Amino acid sequence: MDRETFAGLLASRVLVCDGPLGAILATGADRRDSIPEMLALEDAARLTEIHAASLEAGAGVIRTNTLAANRPTLEPMGLADRLDAIVTRSVEAARTAISKAADGSPGPFVALVLGPLSPGVRPAGALRFEAAVTAYAEVARMAPGLGVDLFMLEGITDLAELRVALVALRETAPDLPVVVQLTFGPTGRTAGGVTPAAAWAVSRSLGADAVGACGRLTPEQMLPVATAFQSVSDLPLAFLPSCEPQGGRSKRHLPARVFARQARALLERGTGLLGCWGAPSSEYVAFLRRMARGYVPAPAGRRQQLVLASRGRDVTVGGQRGIIAVRAWGGPSGERSGAGPEPLAYAVADDVRRGAVRMLEVRYERRHDEEPDFFDQFLPRLSNSIDLPLLITAGTRKGLEVALQSAAGRPLVASVWQDRHRMEQFLPLIRRYGAAVVLTCMTAKGVPRGADERVRLAEKMIEATLSAGLAQEDLIIDPVLPAVRGEPASPREVLQTLARLKHELGQPTMVRVSRLAEGRSAGRLGLETAFVAMAAAADVDLIVGDFGIPPLAQALAASAFLAGRDSGGRRYDALVEAVARARGAYSRAPDRSGTPRLTAPQRATTTRDRNGAGRPHGRDATRKRGGQT
Repeated sequence: MDRETFAGLLASRVLVCDGPLGAILATGADRRDSIPEMLALEDAARLTEIHAASLEAGAGVIRTNTLAANRPTLEPMGLADRLDAIVTRSVEAARTAISKAADGSPGPFVALVLGPLSPGVRPAGALRFEAAVTAYAEVARMAPGLGVDLFMLEGITDLAELRVALVALRETAPDLPVVVQLTFGPTGRTAGGVTPAAAWAVSRSLGADAVGACGRLTPEQMLPVATAFQSVSDLPLAFLPSCEPQGGRSKRHLPARVFARQARALLERGTGLLGCWGAPSSEYVAFLRRMARGYVPAPAGRRQQLVLASRGRDVTVGGQRGIIAVRAWGGPSGERSGAGPEPLAYAVADDVRRGAVRMLEVRYERRHDEEPDFFDQFLPRLSNSIDLPLLITAGTRKGLEVALQSAAGRPLVASVWQDRHRMEQFLPLIRRYGAAVVLTCMTAKGVPRGADERVRLAEKMIEATLSAGLAQEDLIIDPVLPAVRGEPASPREVLQTLARLKHELGQPTMVRVSRLAEGRSAGRLGLETAFVAMAAAADVDLIVGDFGIPPLAQALAASAFLAGRDSGGRRYDALVEAVARARGAYSRAPDRSGTPRLTAPQRATTTRDRNGAGRPHGRDATRKRGGQT
């Protein structure tokens, strides 16, 4: 089955799917000294019987018994040499059952199930990106020859592993549909902190055909997750809730009739593929099939929105979503060039608590030949320390590739401008890893003068980027804000360009406010805060600057509020309160008259060096030195 056929099926009817794992565990068909996947080799006839019962009950998709069938997972058990046989026999068992039940109509279909790799993928796990791609590709390569109709990614909880799996499947078997189902908990996030919006963004950017959730939660418990997916996703939705309630004392399964009744709410959310995770019998399929009769999945038109993500945070760019503050950081320097991310994490964590920043820029400003090693060593540790979506600025192709492999989530890539060689090197990598891109209005000759030239250049770059296979909603334009060195005509031209890019081309925009005062020894903050307000009025979407400076962060928050980009002023109020609390300026607790108590502002007790480290001074420094001055 090709991807177009699969899309047509999900647009016309609900596909009910089933797998053998629950029945295997319920009937004791697995052995305590083995794994359920070994049943394909030890009792293939029993596996075929389980599939046949599901088909008789009305299943339209049969999921193979291959959740743990990958080399990194099987190797510690001494079963790696059985991998090919496990996958082959599991698919054959499903195909045999289908051949006996075929009635001439399309389907039923065989879904090759792929689960997580047991060591995990960096930064949360031990496997490097390409090693993990190889592990998934080894299994996926067997699929076309075995008659597999689609892939189902199940049980993944980490965005790095999801990216790896999708890259492997799209490069190995690009014509087969891929259904992504992450495992969410009661908080509405996976164990790795992934939100439905982030899962959808990564899945769509890397070519998934449907997205949703599986396992752990009952249909009723999964409903908030389904609602969150429905609010963002333009992909068909797929859900495999569990029949075993989580969080209660009882370990008894929900009755099939109750399970199906709860699942009706998922169908009402537009679900196109529905099943039961770990169903102990085919009775669950029968009730789901009856419940799904008459439902047609809700069509979803393509949504023009850009979502960026880290392991546990996501930001939506564009529209009235607010102006995103990107904390600029140029990498370690001087004697601290080999330092880890801890000093930066210390500084940025404070900015995040105050609500001052929502993304972090990472670049390496030293030698280009050191850039790949820096990203390889630094980004995994950074992703485990700072949970913010990243803006990656790389100087070399190798550095960019290593950064995209090492970063968690879905990053944004800068440093792409109108240069044929550079675009040919960078754009294929950005597409392969599912990132978004900032197109800089610059050529090898420099920055164009005037808004007209910048807009024309942006149009040419957009056309070239779309030809490289990227989606238009994943493009952001940077008109390049130069330094003010006298007559400030250039900033005015940038403001005109920002407004035209948004209203004529419909593209999100970004500026680097830190460039404005380059070469000036004083007055930087005044220029930057003024331009932030002007850029907000021109509908800018991202601003890169040193938002660790409270006045600049407050200027951006206030500008977004006054420009109508902060509903109810919630972000602005939260930032003002956080800054005030940090300074000890006032307490929200009222006195007896109901008036907030005001206290004297306290002096700052730390000074940040260029690497973001906090150096105590004043009274704090005295205390840390044991009272010695």
